[in-house]
Amino acid sequence: MDPSTPPQRLTDRKRAAIVDAAIEEFLASGYDATSMDRIAARADVSKRTVYNHFPGKEALFAAILQKLWDATRTGSSPTYRADVPLREQLLALLPQGVELWVVGSGAGGAGCSGMRAFVDAHRPWSPDHTLFINFKCVGGGALHTIRSEGPLGDTAYFSQLVELARRVSASGLFGEVTPVDWPEDTDGGVAVRGGFPALSLISLEADGLPRNQRLASDLPASLDMATVIRAADFGAAVARAALRGEAGPVALL
Repeated sequence: MDPSTPPQRLTDRKRAAIVDAAIEEFLASGYDATSMDRIAARADVSKRTVYNHFPGKEALFAAILQKLWDATRTGSSPTYRADVPLREQLLALLPQGVELWVVGSGAGGAGCSGMRAFVDAHRPWSPDHTLFINFKCVGGGALHTIRSEGPLGDTAYFSQLVELARRVSASGLFGEVTPVDWPEDTDGGVAVRGGFPALSLISLEADGLPRNQRLASDLPASLDMATVIRAADFGAAVARAALRGEAGPVALL
């Protein structure tokens, strides 16, 4: 230990042990099956000690997300190298056994057609280890997850994934992200109908329209990059929690 670093207090060590134990339990059993009793037993502390630090599972889950977020922000950023293909640099950053697919599938009907071809071309993928995060018009306004879509709401997203998005939102790390039903089709719906877990994000203006679905004369001058970044951070947090670190491709559309 660095002599210049002050020793951790006992209460801080116990809190860290509880968070680490919760991560292990959530990975092993999932959120719903994990109890505060099992977390206490794995952390080798009393149940009362767990509740002294965290009032419930949602608060504990939020602490885990904060830990992941802090690690992301404090980690050293890789340096871009002009002499190495970008694909190789991206692949080198991924955990072993995980693939990253970044897909630009176009707009409107062409986008859905492109997504359908992409899904059909990769049928060997296991839905258990694959998650699609679809960003649909996140240029400005209030951020939402799409709960169902289509003219008659005929495509419902996986309720478990919508609930997970709600819990990530409840952590408060990414601001308010509420579910909404959307009357049109998106690329994310194509993935859902193909049998793959998917989550679509959309940002709506005060009039209830996304930023790109209005007359050119009504279009704001620029994208709200803060909303774009928040949507990307939120989608990554949901994907990270949903996949639980298991090997498999993650498609960011």
